[in-house]
Amino acid sequence: MVERTVLLCLEGELEADLVQLLQAHPYFAVARRCADLIELTAAATAGLGSIAVLEDTAELSRAVVSDLLNDGLDVVALGAAERATELTDMGVSLVITQANAGSIVTGLEGLEDLRASIQPTEAASGTVISPAQLEDDHVADLLSMDPFDEGIEESAQKKKLATRFPSRRAGGANAADDSVLPFTQLENAAEEYDSVALAADVKPLGRVVAVRGTEGAPGRSTLALLTGIELGRSGKKVIIVDGDLSAPSLGLMAGARPEWAGIAVACRMASRGRLDIHTLSRLLHATGPDSLLLSGISRAERWREVHPEDLTAVLDEARKLADYVIVDTAAWLPDESDDFDVAIARETITARIVAAADQVVTVAPGNPVGISRLVALLEDSPCEEEVLVVNRVSSASSGPAAEAEIRSIVEPLSGGRPLLLIWEDEAIPTALLQGVALPEVRKSERSLTAIQDLISLLSDEASMPAKRAFRWAFWRRHG
Repeated sequence: MVERTVLLCLEGELEADLVQLLQAHPYFAVARRCADLIELTAAATAGLGSIAVLEDTAELSRAVVSDLLNDGLDVVALGAAERATELTDMGVSLVITQANAGSIVTGLEGLEDLRASIQPTEAASGTVISPAQLEDDHVADLLSMDPFDEGIEESAQKKKLATRFPSRRAGGANAADDSVLPFTQLENAAEEYDSVALAADVKPLGRVVAVRGTEGAPGRSTLALLTGIELGRSGKKVIIVDGDLSAPSLGLMAGARPEWAGIAVACRMASRGRLDIHTLSRLLHATGPDSLLLSGISRAERWREVHPEDLTAVLDEARKLADYVIVDTAAWLPDESDDFDVAIARETITARIVAAADQVVTVAPGNPVGISRLVALLEDSPCEEEVLVVNRVSSASSGPAAEAEIRSIVEPLSGGRPLLLIWEDEAIPTALLQGVALPEVRKSERSLTAIQDLISLLSDEASMPAKRAFRWAFWRRHG
């Protein structure tokens, strides 16, 4: 285990007692005892520590915490219990109340346990509060459940968890069947996956499709959701992931609980090495008969809870359960981080999703600004397996010969990539408003045809991974 260095910004006897304990600890060492937050942030910028332990004072602000996080430190704050929620919202990694030196060391060991197998010492007096404990109460239910529980099928835990997955809004003709819970179905699929993979010595994998787009609102989330639902209606098994860390919206669009941050929980479990196909299946919300949603972060400022390595692990597990994993991403911005940057930028996470994808769908709005941004994106960040989609095309925004004009500009720069146009009409917003699939909306033929054309490009069976028969058998029995 690599020794981790600690920067302290404490006062009085507490600091002296903590220094003595850390000096005798095999995994921690005190790098500097700072007099104030200014000295602490300077030491962090100089790279002198990897953990900052500080008190909740009037000078502590979101900007200070952000600077420490951007310098690659874990931030541990000592504060009152009633301030715990506010401190974690500021980005503090760990809040310790009624602090003494023993409880601080125990908290640091628990923080390290997220990255390595350290057995915490016997807890001292005091309370350690992490963001995981401040998540909505049903997260605790999920984390406490045994993912390999094969006891009574309708156990009390499962009945309790069933209330956490609301169905689609009443009246939606495409509502999921509440008699079969998504995670119950997928638990059986996970068992079949284990047995088939063991027998064949090959783990079957689905295809990850990243939906990226230009800045603004080109319709990435709408296209990701409708494509996933229509893929499910065509017989594919789909998991839709809200990977937009700037403006998450798929949970609201699909009727999931707005405070439920499924992707943050999945990444947290992955960081602890506790995520597998069994546990992932319990975090999904039904959006249709054969499509399930892993909802995004509940607030944009929580994006730091989604680490690129953890998110990659989540996508790897999702591949095992579905034919397609459709990932909605944030607006594409160049990832300007380099090897000298310690902190993870939000653009880094979007770039990691695109890099992990088997196919990429790039979306731009059908107006002059959107087309110019699409051209710039293709020049700066082209992808090999890419489908280009120009959305909300209309004569009003692109002229009377809109399609010809758009194709004449984009196709010479597309490098042979397919280009699809989706015309502006009322069918798509009507489908979202009513919570139904496109075919159930009147006069939706034009939009539906474009979505189906996109699906046909994503459904090239010749290049699909092998050994997928087990999923078909499972979904036919349980779907």
